[in-house]
Amino acid sequence: MDNCTSCHRKLPPEAFIYENKSYKTCAECKTNRAEKKKSKEIADIDSKEAPIEIIVIDKINNYISDMIDGLEHDTALSSTFYVKLDEATFNAVGNDIRIMARLIIDEIEEGDDFQWIATTAPNISTRYEGVGNAYFVCSQSTEIEREYKDSNRKKINRFNCGGKLTIHVDILAEKAKVTLWHELIHERPINVATPPEVKQKIIENLNMDPIETGYITAIRFTTPLFYSLQNVLEIHCDATYKTSKGRFELYGIVGNFEGAGFPLAYLILDTTKIGEETQEKLQTEALEGFFGALYSKVGHLNIELTSNNLQHVEAVINNLGHAFIIITDIETAQNRRRRIPTWRGSKPWTLFLS
Repeated sequence: MDNCTSCHRKLPPEAFIYENKSYKTCAECKTNRAEKKKSKEIADIDSKEAPIEIIVIDKINNYISDMIDGLEHDTALSSTFYVKLDEATFNAVGNDIRIMARLIIDEIEEGDDFQWIATTAPNISTRYEGVGNAYFVCSQSTEIEREYKDSNRKKINRFNCGGKLTIHVDILAEKAKVTLWHELIHERPINVATPPEVKQKIIENLNMDPIETGYITAIRFTTPLFYSLQNVLEIHCDATYKTSKGRFELYGIVGNFEGAGFPLAYLILDTTKIGEETQEKLQTEALEGFFGALYSKVGHLNIELTSNNLQHVEAVINNLGHAFIIITDIETAQNRRRRIPTWRGSKPWTLFLS
């Protein structure tokens, strides 16, 4: 009994006879090798007859879209193509293989409307400079399904689609090889992409920080507690200045629920980009709009507003005579208040909704 040098099995001498010759490798292993070699030769011939297409990066989405158009659900999709990495691409992303792969994926997603998730970090070759592979899987594949946690987010529809995508990037060759495989074409995920007009706005202001995109920043919002105002005994307006490196003013409407304070609404305001002579006017207009919006929601209630450290409150009140009556005398204000616990240390600015 002799050992085969390939499969390492102990076999009788006649098992090593292949095409009338004796070898140290058994005839079965020799036959398998010959079949694999023949299959490879056939594949090489086919690839020469049908060369792989080369596509510029900004044409990928159209290429993929044309390929998928007309395909029915539950049919397979297989494609291999090269992406030409031109000078503009290198100028945009440099030699970063990860970003290069992400750029290609973005174009593919625009064409097929699927979402591709990176399964691992790019596999960068240690032997060849500027060569690496990036691996992706269809976001709806059952292969990456996790236990669903009960939440407000809708559960993703999963499919046994075997969707896989490999990108082989070769920086020196200035090309990337994309291999895409989907065992079945299924319904696409819900599109939550950024609208084109928003993308264009971002591109136009790409080199600007948030405070440079407009003269005034004003954000106002209410909390869920705001809609429980019928249970509020008293409302205070608290002002905080020079927040976030001295730019923003924060106005908080805080409700008194049986002696405890809870936030009802906020106004975040920044007017530092305009001249000082117009700042107060714009601050007044912003506060007028803020209080006016609140009044329109709770005007049917007899609710008290007390301002604490609100610098512009007099100007606001002067512009809101139709909505508020100001009482500057503390004793008079206290007499008007309901017999309830109130906060201490309030400044003598008390507003009552008329």
